[in-house]
Amino acid sequence: MERSLKRTEGHQLTYRLTAMLFICLLLSAPGIAKGYAQVITLKYSRAPIALVFKDFVKQSGYDFTYKSEWLKSANPVTVDVSSSDIVKVLDLIFSGQPLSYTIAGKTIAVSPAKIRTQESPLADTGRKQLTGIITDTLGRPLPGVSVLVSPGKLMAQTDDNGRFVVNNAPAGGRITFSMIGYAPADIRYQDQVFFKTDLRQQATALGSVQINYSSGFSRISKERAPGSYAFISNKILERNVNSNILAKLDGVTLGTYFNPDATSNSKTGITVRGQSTFSPNVSKDPLIVLDNFAYEGDINNINPNDIESITLLKDAAASSIWGARAANGVLVIITKRGSANQPIRVSLNSNVTISNKPNLIRDNRFIPGVEFAKIEKMAFDSGYFNFTLNDRVSFPAISPVVSLLDMAAKGSISRSFADSAITEISQHDYRVDMMENVYQNPVTQRHFLSLNGGSSNFFYYLGLGYDNSKDQLRRNGAERLSITSTNVYTPKQFLELTTTMIYSRRDVRANNSIGYGSITSPYSQLYPYASLVDNDGGPGVIAREHSGYFNDSLRHLGFMDWNYRPLQELDLADNSQQSNNILLKFGARVKITKGLALDLLYQNERESNERRIFQDPKSYIVRSLVNSYAQYNASTKTFNYPFPNGGILRSSYGTLMATNARGQINYGRDFGKSNFTGIAGIELRETVAKANDQVSYGYSNDFGTSVSIIDFLTYFPLNGGGSSTIPPYPSGRTEQTQRFLSYYSNLSYSYDDKYTITVSGRKDGANLFGVKTNDKITPLWSIGTLWNITKEKFFNINGIDYLSLRSTYGSNGNIYNGGAYLTSTYTYISGYTNLPFGTIGQPPNPSLRWEKVNTFNLGLDYKLFKNHLSGSVEYFVKKGNDLIQDILLPPSNGFQSFKGNAARFRSSGFEVTASSNLKIGPGSWSPTIIFNTLKEKVLEYSTNYTALDLAQARSGTPVLGGPTDGIYSYQYLGIDRVGDPIGVIGKSASKDYSQIINTTSTDSLILNGTSRPRFYGSLRNSFVFGRFAFSFIIQYKFKYVFRRPTTTLNLQDYLISTSSVSGPHEDYFKSWKNAGDENFTDVPKINYVTDINRNLLYQFSSTLIEPGDNIRLQDISVSYDLPLGKNRNINTLQIYGYASNLAILWRANNRRIDPDNYGTQIPLVRSFSLGIKANF
Repeated sequence: MERSLKRTEGHQLTYRLTAMLFICLLLSAPGIAKGYAQVITLKYSRAPIALVFKDFVKQSGYDFTYKSEWLKSANPVTVDVSSSDIVKVLDLIFSGQPLSYTIAGKTIAVSPAKIRTQESPLADTGRKQLTGIITDTLGRPLPGVSVLVSPGKLMAQTDDNGRFVVNNAPAGGRITFSMIGYAPADIRYQDQVFFKTDLRQQATALGSVQINYSSGFSRISKERAPGSYAFISNKILERNVNSNILAKLDGVTLGTYFNPDATSNSKTGITVRGQSTFSPNVSKDPLIVLDNFAYEGDINNINPNDIESITLLKDAAASSIWGARAANGVLVIITKRGSANQPIRVSLNSNVTISNKPNLIRDNRFIPGVEFAKIEKMAFDSGYFNFTLNDRVSFPAISPVVSLLDMAAKGSISRSFADSAITEISQHDYRVDMMENVYQNPVTQRHFLSLNGGSSNFFYYLGLGYDNSKDQLRRNGAERLSITSTNVYTPKQFLELTTTMIYSRRDVRANNSIGYGSITSPYSQLYPYASLVDNDGGPGVIAREHSGYFNDSLRHLGFMDWNYRPLQELDLADNSQQSNNILLKFGARVKITKGLALDLLYQNERESNERRIFQDPKSYIVRSLVNSYAQYNASTKTFNYPFPNGGILRSSYGTLMATNARGQINYGRDFGKSNFTGIAGIELRETVAKANDQVSYGYSNDFGTSVSIIDFLTYFPLNGGGSSTIPPYPSGRTEQTQRFLSYYSNLSYSYDDKYTITVSGRKDGANLFGVKTNDKITPLWSIGTLWNITKEKFFNINGIDYLSLRSTYGSNGNIYNGGAYLTSTYTYISGYTNLPFGTIGQPPNPSLRWEKVNTFNLGLDYKLFKNHLSGSVEYFVKKGNDLIQDILLPPSNGFQSFKGNAARFRSSGFEVTASSNLKIGPGSWSPTIIFNTLKEKVLEYSTNYTALDLAQARSGTPVLGGPTDGIYSYQYLGIDRVGDPIGVIGKSASKDYSQIINTTSTDSLILNGTSRPRFYGSLRNSFVFGRFAFSFIIQYKFKYVFRRPTTTLNLQDYLISTSSVSGPHEDYFKSWKNAGDENFTDVPKINYVTDINRNLLYQFSSTLIEPGDNIRLQDISVSYDLPLGKNRNINTLQIYGYASNLAILWRANNRRIDPDNYGTQIPLVRSFSLGIKANF
């Protein structure tokens, strides 16, 4: 019944979404139909341009913005039009003027023309006026395109709408369009007066592109931004076909590091300028902002095709506007929009990606079945399995080799027959079965269609996306449907309204849970000669839980088959997850007076996640539970089933609702050479997360019913030994509400575009902390300065086109996702009292405070040699204070530790980027290099570690006075003549392994390096030759280490039933075996008798530390623009290809280990994509 209700809720949501989409399309329709319907009538003869502007404003409702001194050089206007289109009238007004214009909503921004239209010295006889519009290949207007008409060498330049006018042009000749970064177009014409031309983008220097950074609150030009930003354009994003928007940033974003060892509080795996927290309850991820507000949903819901650009805010001045959530950096994602005065444009992008299966044969955590069988024989002959084989109560599972040896020992078969059978079965390699039956070639299809356009007062964007991916594990995959609709309407000159709907639905199939390394058996790993397929081609039996003899005996009595067949489990699995995310936005901008506007923004985001795991009555887990509790009456040969004989349904349903509201005042005015801009506002945010888990026993998939009356209190005897109650329903319900109230302001002053100073402040309050700080507001602030050196009169250096120096300092914060109160958790029902069982989670700390991170940033930006070389150099220092950590308490308090503000750190580094543009014959080459350095140090940290705690940390541990991610190890002096590892106690060599492990101080450990590289970056190369474009990225990482895996030194560890420090590994064959081997190997002797401390010394010794330095070819992107001939129904048609995870070009370690995948030597799979783009 509950599932039926949830289905009904899901259908209702679908109906609402359908209605919402219909409304969005209806809202878009008037803009599509209206086009350029608004008309103007003007009649003037040599009138002042200001007078014409005034009449134009009255008729159109538009407003002009300009500096009064610009109009002094304007020519008198002669115009005579009746009921004419707005753009056409504007073109006539500005024809021959030293001015140009840009339309933004209901505002017409006037600016001095960069290149004035020049009159031809030729006679006027037979002359014409040439007009037109120049766009890029996506149909977007291109401003600043140079227009040259010959004969006569008449010149003009396109305005911000891509339009141009050339007066007194010859009736026939040649017209050339050129712009830095685009391939020129040369057209011969005869009696043609209107030109519509697309320019194809070429690789060019970054400095030639006008960049506006977005903070999520406002936009600021690069030349007036003192803060540290990284801008990723749509062109860069589109070269990578990945379905995850954040994956597109790898290798192209300055200041970011993608950590392959992502943790629970780092879902994205991205760190910006190092980590800014030590607490697992504080997120390490950068804040994700979608347009104007923080995005709370799953990042996989966002379709990258809807994204126009991404701006990374790195320092305090850039990100302090986000206050207590900005210490880890801020990623501002801007979605696409339509353009005013543009006919409808249709774009199509479709591609398919195919990847290889993982090559399991390359795994080094494996020894062949033949050698493993020898180990089992040795252990059997030494009596290792005697206890297991003599257990006549639980009848533990044994491997096929041990079973044959046991039958031979009992005389059921001869030892020679057993040896022959063992020789035959040990030849098998279960990895081959895995690759043939469990894995598949992953395939992902991505399809995207968009429509955009607009009239003078309405523009729209609609994006529709569908992705379908088939995972590398058979029967796993996902589908994603996305709809994005944005409409901007300016009904009055002082009012602009924006509505946005973003909807995403993801259906995930997770039926395959038997991937490599996940199948359990009597040992820590599946025995290597296991056969997943039987002799008849059906699912093979794998030893698990009980022996084959025990299973067969019970089956003869009428019990259910108790054998485990992994491939059967794969076919029966029914594990799915569906998520729906809908985001609705409304914005209104009211122009109060010149330079002053009010923004009102509201956003509501709702996400629902439903997971359903149905375990079929034939599945192993159900059969095992039913058999374990089944009561067999030998006299009547009947059964009683305390555990219901039916399926098990595990369902979970979670919702997230985030509501944001913001009121903001915007101000911007020019006063002579001075420019003032500022924003101030208030923001409210609430997130409510709910989750409900439920388990149903005896569930019928056909009827949707389950068994409701079950005895959870009685201890039943178990078939297989012991007794137990039936596991209670592990159901639960959680709810968490977070509320934030923020005040903020950002002010900027620029003088003569030479000096800029910015000041920002924000106060944040939340309900996350204890009673002493719950009602308090935390202030966060920043200050920044920028000096445009090239504007100085004394600066005149040939070759330097632009040089600016900027600096910032300020404070950001981190949010603790926990509480300061005494908390307790009620979980299951006690079998003794039939009452809820509660545990106290943590002691109270009413003085818990926000984490704060102060950042200093110094940057130098440059453009050289006519923008052919550009880039920046930055130095930063981050200091974290009041970081939350576990502070130890005396045992008499009843708690081991409490959460407190006790830790501090300092990190610093350089960030360098340089881009160039070089001509190569008819083409161009544009390289871009990114270089980062990072140094981190822990200034205060009170947690006490043992030496073993530090050595065992895989990704590094913060230690007072050390780095935040140091890798530590025991001192190691090699192997002695009998194959034993030699450690150190004090300053002396020792083999007292117990004393080494238990008494070595942390100061005696070796700090080998850090788990994150100190130097890292990339080199991106882009080539353009005619219609062909080619680019590739090379990544590099230097100065870091990792601990390579190896074999255990205890032979019995290969055979234990739980995971050990280390298991099977190819180093087994390199281990010491005879005197003198110590001169050729670093792997000690493997002993049959277990010595835990001896093994620990070797596992965490300095001999296993390897340098992680490497250079790799990350990806290659190619494209070709197909010639269209006379078919102008299609503006552009492009085919493209993309390949990733291609090769490691160099690595510092001589063992050919991939430092980004060192836990196994299974190579990262390569992927290859082929796609097509079309614009209509």
